[in-house]
Amino acid sequence: MGRLTYSEFVRYLRENMPAAMGPDYAGAEVTAGPVAKLGSTYKGLAVRLPGQKAAVTINLDDLYGDYRNGKAVEAILREAAETAAKVPAQEDIGWVENLAEVRPHLFVRLSNAVINHDLLQKVPHRRITDLALTAHVEISMSGRNEVLCSTMVNNSLLGMYGIKADELIDMALENSVSRMPALIERTDCFMQRWNLSESGNGKTELMTVTNRQMINGAAVLFYPGVLDTLGRTLGDYYVIPSSIHEVLALPEGYADYEGLTGLVRRVNAVAVSPQEKLSDHLYHYDCAAEIFETADDYRRRCGMENREGELKV
Repeated sequence: MGRLTYSEFVRYLRENMPAAMGPDYAGAEVTAGPVAKLGSTYKGLAVRLPGQKAAVTINLDDLYGDYRNGKAVEAILREAAETAAKVPAQEDIGWVENLAEVRPHLFVRLSNAVINHDLLQKVPHRRITDLALTAHVEISMSGRNEVLCSTMVNNSLLGMYGIKADELIDMALENSVSRMPALIERTDCFMQRWNLSESGNGKTELMTVTNRQMINGAAVLFYPGVLDTLGRTLGDYYVIPSSIHEVLALPEGYADYEGLTGLVRRVNAVAVSPQEKLSDHLYHYDCAAEIFETADDYRRRCGMENREGELKV
């Protein structure tokens, strides 16, 4: 087989995917189109059995990247088919249209509202400064090789549920507390990543905020009571948006605004993938006023002027 263009590559996979997946997928509909997700948009190959709403989607951009790097198209087809076939053919997710069935499976994710502006127009969300909480449904598809996946609640589903966006987010937050429990602790493992040094007494006040799965754990910051709990330990504090998976909290007196802001941007540029980036902004929590805001907004609110300085941890 000669070298394939992108269009030819996609057509080859579309035509051969059902047979490569096995007899359970005979007659499957295979389509290619854009897939919008938090933090990224890619072209996906969707495989759906007749009469079913559920589809398994493979990232075509990644597959074509493998092909351009020399991987044989036959091998790509075989591996993609094996991955897609892990989702049982009989599985369907029509139940996600029923709020009573969906409610126990809801959870939240935190992302950048500016980066995801177009997508957020189509989904219920809660805006917090330049961040956004969105509701997702965890779907467990069992089989010989269990596959766990999720779907984001869009405006169409919200209409079927007959509730308001804020109610949905509250449900998802409540569920997340038990399904993805918070993990908040002092830690040294992030110190090296962020090039921070310990305080003079050898004890760092840097706190890691994530969930026990350490996946999409930045949302833990907005679990009920977490902002205030951190405040009782740290006093007024800065929040460093490490990634969508975790954030770091540091007492205001331990770090200089300018140095920490520059550090956030440098680390995001060299150590965080675009899909996992949360924000280039530093955030601040004012315990007395109970206000979470960007550090820039905090300084403007308090009439502070930017000053040059170094990180003082």
